[in-house]
Amino acid sequence: MKLAILIFNILLTLVFAKQSVRVPRGTKSKDKPKNRRLKGDNKGGKDGKIGIPGVFEIKYKNRGHRKNCLGDDTLLYSCDDNEFVEANEVQIGNSLRTMTPHGTVCSDVYYKFSHLEQSDTLSFTLNGTESPLVFSDLHIVYIGRNFNERSPTLAKDVRIGDKLVTKEGPSKEVISVTPTMGGLVNILTFNPHLELKDGVIVSGYSIDETLNSILFAPFRMMYRTFGAKYTNYIIENTTFNALLREVDRYFSYSINIIS
Repeated sequence: MKLAILIFNILLTLVFAKQSVRVPRGTKSKDKPKNRRLKGDNKGGKDGKIGIPGVFEIKYKNRGHRKNCLGDDTLLYSCDDNEFVEANEVQIGNSLRTMTPHGTVCSDVYYKFSHLEQSDTLSFTLNGTESPLVFSDLHIVYIGRNFNERSPTLAKDVRIGDKLVTKEGPSKEVISVTPTMGGLVNILTFNPHLELKDGVIVSGYSIDETLNSILFAPFRMMYRTFGAKYTNYIIENTTFNALLREVDRYFSYSINIIS
């Protein structure tokens, strides 16, 4: 089953990558589009379809791109340094403190993707915290009395008065939500429940945890097979990084369609 999921993801990635750079025959170089607009693009674009031509295709409506990540200055607890560090400083292979039903565990970072441009974000001020928490609108946070009774909730659906789950002790009440602009970074660990500053626990995923876990299975397998150094080298490679930005879009499209 895992092998089938891996093969499926690879096929989709290759097909999407090919489609993203396809230019009609006879198009002159100066007329080639510099940045094809797709579903998920902030500036909009035409409706379209994704899939494997001749096998299956799914039509989609262009609803505008939403980047699904943490604020790049979010403080995460580093098990390597025994202190909180900013998300943009975390590297593949680092170990971060995460939460399980039985307590905290350190978990390796197998994927990191930084968005180059400033993006729409939501800034949350919580009762009893030192600084606001920043997420994209589709990032998943946990509302509830404790971790075992958590309710995964999109950041855009959180309201003043809701209480975010913490590592221990009482949940922290949301006292304000402010739209803002900021940098975003996607950091994924094998155990996806990240501990933030002040003990708040949030998901590493956006939109849907189960679907994201399936879509990122190839990256977990690559890390387990080749290790942190090679995985980081591949992801940071200029050519692969450009491809990864297209794949990141299609991952978002796929999850939006399925969910």
